[in-house]
Amino acid sequence: MRIRIDGAHVYDPVKKVLSDHSVLVADGKIVYVGPERPEAESVYQAPGRLLSPGFVDVHTHGRIGIDFLQADSEGLARLAKSYASVGTTTVMPTLASATPEELASAADSIRQYRYTGGARFIGIHLEGRYINLLKRGAHAPGLIKDPDPQEMGILLPHLGHPCHITAAWELDRGGVCMQMALRAGATLALGHTCATYEQTEELIEKGVSAFTHLFNAMPQLHHREGGCACAAINSEGYIELICDGIHVSPGMIKMAYRAHDPDRFVLVTDSIEAAGMPDGRYEVAGSVCRIENGRVMTEDGVLAGSMLGLNKAVVNLKRFCGLSLEQALYHATLAPALEVGISDTVGTLEVGKKADIVIGNYDRNLDEIGIERVMVDGTWVE
Repeated sequence: MRIRIDGAHVYDPVKKVLSDHSVLVADGKIVYVGPERPEAESVYQAPGRLLSPGFVDVHTHGRIGIDFLQADSEGLARLAKSYASVGTTTVMPTLASATPEELASAADSIRQYRYTGGARFIGIHLEGRYINLLKRGAHAPGLIKDPDPQEMGILLPHLGHPCHITAAWELDRGGVCMQMALRAGATLALGHTCATYEQTEELIEKGVSAFTHLFNAMPQLHHREGGCACAAINSEGYIELICDGIHVSPGMIKMAYRAHDPDRFVLVTDSIEAAGMPDGRYEVAGSVCRIENGRVMTEDGVLAGSMLGLNKAVVNLKRFCGLSLEQALYHATLAPALEVGISDTVGTLEVGKKADIVIGNYDRNLDEIGIERVMVDGTWVE
């Protein structure tokens, strides 16, 4: 069926906003974007609405009481609907520290999942186990170890492709695991790390192209040391920010945005199973945490993921950095797609790409995006 969406302000990462345009969808793909009204069997009128590519979240552990590590097919179906409800159409399920057997089993379940009634789960983001114990955050210490070539060789086939791996790569002796992952087609991020400025530069030369939740779980930015955060900002890599105003202050987010190439500034949620849920006790990476006034804290007082959705992250970034809404949208759509190598199919509303579309109603008074309707692969999410 050919579906046409009419009268919207179509957001384009390059051309910004195309007013009163139509988007035509057929066979799950975008086949036309422009001012004309091509023939279609179904027409959705969206006068004055914002038409955006679906959001892409490459770092999220779960929401609505479900963690990707434990999710069965029913849980994955519920997660798919929940992500779509906040405008996220492409998700890279993120697995925190667990045993190799648990990681392999969860990755297999996610890769085999074929439900199409919500967000798409694409690839695996492995964030955990191979991290620095001194920067473990909420990850249970008993689950952490240095990068292990034998384990990496076992895990990589289960992770599949696309695959994104966060690790404290400074602990990878001889860079063996890095090379194994790169040969398998993974993109590599440095995170939960104690890497110095010099070590970080060396790791970039060896293949690190991204930095996991900048400023969090890495040495503090210091004027005499610089450290990993400074090297990340000075690099040409992708820097991830949890833009909730809790993990990183608005002023620090603004500084990082101004100092780094904005084309490589990526919004992530790092949401855990508590997202979309009431205050209470939950679990992440083997640790019990609690929710109080929007903060996710372990029992020993460490921040542990977020309650964020990308729709909220976009408007936070807009407010913190003085951006237009159109500028902020780039960082939740095309930027994350570029980071993990999937921009050929998602991240923009270009002819030939997947028809992942968010129809939103932006309320300037409340400074929020109301999600009116969401389409994934050319099908409306009900």
